[in-house]
Amino acid sequence: MRDLQLSEAGWLDFDDSVLLTQGALRECGFWYRNVRLWNGFVLKPRTVSRVLYTDGSGYGYAGVLHRVHNRHMEPALEWSSGVWEQHAPTASVFTELQGLWRSLAAAGGSLVGQTVLHRTDSISTYWVLRNGGSRSHMLNTIARRVAVYCAAYNIHLAMEYVGAGVIIKSGADALSRASDETECMLDGGVCERLWRLFDGWEVDRFASGGSAQLHVGLGTRLPYWSLYADGSAAGIDALSADWSAMRNYAFPPVKLVGQVLELVIEQRATTVLIAPRWEAQWWWPLLLQAATMIVDLQPLLTEQDLFCPVRGNGLKHPLGKQAAAPLATKWVAAYIRFEPT
Repeated sequence: MRDLQLSEAGWLDFDDSVLLTQGALRECGFWYRNVRLWNGFVLKPRTVSRVLYTDGSGYGYAGVLHRVHNRHMEPALEWSSGVWEQHAPTASVFTELQGLWRSLAAAGGSLVGQTVLHRTDSISTYWVLRNGGSRSHMLNTIARRVAVYCAAYNIHLAMEYVGAGVIIKSGADALSRASDETECMLDGGVCERLWRLFDGWEVDRFASGGSAQLHVGLGTRLPYWSLYADGSAAGIDALSADWSAMRNYAFPPVKLVGQVLELVIEQRATTVLIAPRWEAQWWWPLLLQAATMIVDLQPLLTEQDLFCPVRGNGLKHPLGKQAAAPLATKWVAAYIRFEPT
């Protein structure tokens, strides 16, 4: 309905003439052909089978999904959360709408054929969804994406505006603002030099929407694996995945370096592993033995800091505040290469 809305923008009186674009004419044709089919049809579902609370903030988004049985809402069935990409808009209506879209996508097949009541504390988001779109191209695009997704998976979506206290109580508000103190990413210039040195990689195994690295040649975000479902991750829980078929980039939390190294060796998975030069750790001799090449990252610096912050998170050192190693710890990139079998 966007083209028709834009055509009506300058319409002040019923007697005025309205100049319709080709897009508006197509939309008028749709309603002319289909109005009899839809007239009297109950668009708002009568029996709700799922309740979805969503929230968006300047940092990220979250969704909390409940099952409804015999008209009683059960404890949370599942939840999803994620961090915005570095340059994503910060407008509140955008974050709320995009949070709904990501939460629906994260739920995946569990919502097929379900009647979902979406609860939001954003009155603007409620009206955009209720009206089926917006004059804002950006908001209209997301609203259409939600509508197409629901139609494709036979999801009946109803909207309800609730107070902020309801969203806070649901847990969605806290999840959308949750910040991991170890979440950060390698400086883009350093990452680009490693990419060219090691001939690139295909997937980022430990990331979020805000920390996933870019494909150097294409400039697009690489497929990434996240700890939580966020609606755009290629997978969840990288340690449970098969790495052997792809070239991998891994910048795990320090406490997981040993597990990642064992997985890489066991699966014979070609991997660029970012880790601290922590020679007292049990896994350091194993890293030296497995790596084809180990590169000190400090000489590759193109900026002042080796790490750059995830959106809204400030500069966070990946060792975290309570780590045993000092912040002056040196970092390396270990290239572990296996020939295809």
